[in-house]
Amino acid sequence: MAELYDTPEGPPAGHPKAKHDTKMGFWRDARWDRPILPSPLTGEVETWQRVSTLAKTLDDTFNLTEWAKRCVGRGIAIKRDLYHRAAVTPLSDRGDWQDICEQAMDAAGASEGRNEGDALHDLAEIMDNMDRNVWAVEQRRFPEQMVKDLDAYIRLLDAAELEVVLIERQVLHEDLHASGAIDRAVRDRKTGKLHILDLKTQKDVTAYGQAYIAIQQAAYATSQWLLPRPWPRGGDMEAYSPAGFDHEVAYIAHVPVGTATAELYTVDLAAGLEAAHLAVEVRKWRNRKNLLAQVPLWSRPANATATSEPEPTPALQPTPEAPAEDAQDLVTEDQMDLVRHVRPANTSDPKARVVLDQLHQERLAREANPVPVGIIAETEKQRNKVRYALRSAPDRKALEALYAIWHTDPIWTPDMSNLIGDKLRMWAGQQPQGDGAPF
Repeated sequence: MAELYDTPEGPPAGHPKAKHDTKMGFWRDARWDRPILPSPLTGEVETWQRVSTLAKTLDDTFNLTEWAKRCVGRGIAIKRDLYHRAAVTPLSDRGDWQDICEQAMDAAGASEGRNEGDALHDLAEIMDNMDRNVWAVEQRRFPEQMVKDLDAYIRLLDAAELEVVLIERQVLHEDLHASGAIDRAVRDRKTGKLHILDLKTQKDVTAYGQAYIAIQQAAYATSQWLLPRPWPRGGDMEAYSPAGFDHEVAYIAHVPVGTATAELYTVDLAAGLEAAHLAVEVRKWRNRKNLLAQVPLWSRPANATATSEPEPTPALQPTPEAPAEDAQDLVTEDQMDLVRHVRPANTSDPKARVVLDQLHQERLAREANPVPVGIIAETEKQRNKVRYALRSAPDRKALEALYAIWHTDPIWTPDMSNLIGDKLRMWAGQQPQGDGAPF
């Protein structure tokens, strides 16, 4: 088994909930188990994506999910206590249901293959850390079938003239911003090259998971940095050493548990590395939060038809101090026709559509309920909205509509007239003058 190392005095700065990896010697974040390591270039402590997590990004998990469903159903069916607990647990109790499902999968035998594989991995690590003569003696202490499986593994490496030189070492890939632990690094006795080798113990290594394997091994093989084991206390960027693995060939040693057989496969690292970079972009895309934009609509009565006129938005109510004779003049019917022309559908700029729609609603509200000048919000924010609408107007008729509606409003300023004049000259191919003569 791997040696366990003492926990340092405390987690790294900025990661108070980090947990210490006693096997590798560095810290991991508490939630996702990601390595917390200094950048080899800047020395700044960063959280690195796990290579195994990155490799799963492009996985098709349909068959695995269906298998898990069957295991949960079988487990609950054969365990009376789980059946009773499931019957009374509300679906909203996610933690309890997670526990029920995990116990059900164990009851259905879902973890047996994983446990057998983990045990064979651990025993292979013990064996690879021993001299072969010592192993010949020590193997008597272990289950006979497991020893037979490892004998097949030894014969496989000898036949391929591969020598194990590194066991369970952490590597770091700068370009993918990922880190993970390789199973083995083996040296080819014929060429002297150092190759990644991964030990797989499942029943079939080709039917499922080839994409995962290719991405994982490509990320390992092209990693730039190798970490010491254990990671030293207070270790910084100086603790890294160049990895130096071959970028052309990586191996899979397939040793199915309980079969006493072993087969060797090569991995298409070029395809795997291409998929690894694609996985990075997919994960970035998944985190996008700007894919939806609300469409501003006028509120309608519940029984209104699609052809009904828009219902005006509520208007501000005049305060007692505001005299009625100071009320803003209403726009004319001709001007309202121009307002309708400047609806959002008349411009392709999404932001302009929003601003024009807001202006349209505000003017409709004033038509329905006159508002005293003293109540109108004469703010720079409102002025900027009108300026933006002027800049975004798609044609002359739109400019005329905005001018007709707003030039008598208290928020209108000379620079808005200048904007209209400059835009008309720009459309005519003339030099902007800013002379304040819009039409």
